[in-house]
Amino acid sequence: MRIRAEKRRDSELNHELIWASIGTLVLLGAVLLTIRKKHLWAVAFLALAMGAKLWPLALLPLVLRPILAKPGRLLLALLIFGLLAGAMFLPLYAAGVTPDSGFLAYGRRWEMNDALFMLFLWGSKLLLGAVRLEPGHGQLMARVIVLAIVVACIVWLSRRSLTSGADFCGRCLLVVAAVFLLSPTQFPWYFVWLVPFLAIRPRMSLLLFTVLLPLYYLRFYFDARGLKGVFDNGIVWLEYVPVWFMLIWEWSMSRKRRPSSLHGAWRS
Repeated sequence: MRIRAEKRRDSELNHELIWASIGTLVLLGAVLLTIRKKHLWAVAFLALAMGAKLWPLALLPLVLRPILAKPGRLLLALLIFGLLAGAMFLPLYAAGVTPDSGFLAYGRRWEMNDALFMLFLWGSKLLLGAVRLEPGHGQLMARVIVLAIVVACIVWLSRRSLTSGADFCGRCLLVVAAVFLLSPTQFPWYFVWLVPFLAIRPRMSLLLFTVLLPLYYLRFYFDARGLKGVFDNGIVWLEYVPVWFMLIWEWSMSRKRRPSSLHGAWRS
């Protein structure tokens, strides 16, 4: 039983890590091109990155932010992005979209190694039950709530002009962190998404995941003994609660600091 669990873990890790790495590598091309002010090429690379994972879409507003005041280039960039993103998803559409398809299944029921989303799910079910609606709709309600929060974070972080490449990477880090922390599925290999941005803008709170996320593999140990609930309702909180507290502490400390100088906009 233990050997089977280890083989399953290794196969799962290798497959998902390859796709996470491919998407992140192409995304880094988009980041570098944005910093070098090659915005049309950056948008193209961002669309290509979506061929591996959907989450790079969250960075589109930040990539487009430097050309927001140039309607012609903005429309061209959106056209390029739409065409390439459509090409990436055309094979999936051609293969047939069924209720068990990956995107639909993820949007409806996939949930693993999550904590913050679990709180929203519990709250949604309680609210639906209180108003005498079907608690089974809690999954959809929780997903709508976290999607709205992620969109609000993206809009907030994109409201100001970029001041530098480091500022751009810092905002990308916050967007990707929001996507990761609010996701219904938070596998350890998804942390690869954050690593390049943490190398430029280190945050101790998020780096703490390198110590805590490996606790996920205890789930296989408990699952093999019929004790999956011990992990899902107990140990999973050890992965995230320390990170939440440190994020709150970092935010409170940043509120006390005053910028020593104002930076001009990062001109495209």
